[in-house]
Formats: sequence, C-alpha cells, structure tokens
Amino acid sequence: MPSTLFTAQKIPPLAAGHLRHRGWLQRNQPILNEFNEAVPNWVTVATLWALIEPLLGAEVFAAQRIAPEAKVRIRLRWPGRGLAVTTADRIAWSPLGYSSSSSATGSGAAATPERCYNIAAVLDPGERHRELYVLTKAAL
Repeated sequence: MPSTLFTAQKIPPLAAGHLRHRGWLQRNQPILNEFNEAVPNWVTVATLWALIEPLLGAEVFAAQRIAPEAKVRIRLRWPGRGLAVTTADRIAWSPLGYSSSSSATGSGAAATPERCYNIAAVLDPGERHRELYVLTKAAL
C-alpha cells in the first residue's frame, strides 16, 4: 500500500485563509562550549504562516523503547528567492504563541517552541513557485 506522504494527491489550492498556523523556520548554527564541542543552537531565520496537516502517526521501536512518531505535511507560500528551505532546517510551532525572543524577561533570550518538525523533504508542486510542501517528521 503506497504511503500518503509521498504519493500524488488532488490537493486544493492554498488560500490565504487556510494559513492559520504561525511557524518559525529555524537553522542550526552550532556554538562551541567550554570543552570545544559543537552544541546545537537553533536560530530563527523567518516567521511563516502555514497550514499544518498531520498525515499519519506510528510507534517505532528504537533503542529498546517504543517512541511515537508523526508525519506531518506543512504547506506554505513560496518564500521567495532570498530564503531557501532545506532538509537541514526545522520548523518550530507552538499553539500557545511562541515568540522568537522572550519579552517577559527583556533579555532577548530565545524561548523554546512546543513542537519542532525536522524536515524530511521540500517539494515545489508543479515547480510553479507558488507554494511549498514541507514533509516533516515530529518526535512526540
């Protein structure tokens, strides 16, 4: 049975009213700690309005434990020529209104989003540069 993640489907065009999730495109810019080891440092590159569509969920057996995994398709408008979305990036999202900088403390320290989606593939349907399908995996 073919997976719904990568099969061609009849998907309605993306209307502005469908973009109801506010997400943040983040890029890893590692920093060095006191032991001179690279530590992940996710930096917000762009704020995006998107439509987040869960495709399927599963439980995988890894490292002698069962871990839930969800596959999600994120549809967004074409970001333009100045911004490239790659599989090295991730999309962060929080239903509670995550902010890329903490305004409560005034320090500008980055807050932590509730959900992060690792990008598995980026598709430009029809190669028309109107929207992107970002296929992701989210560890729950």
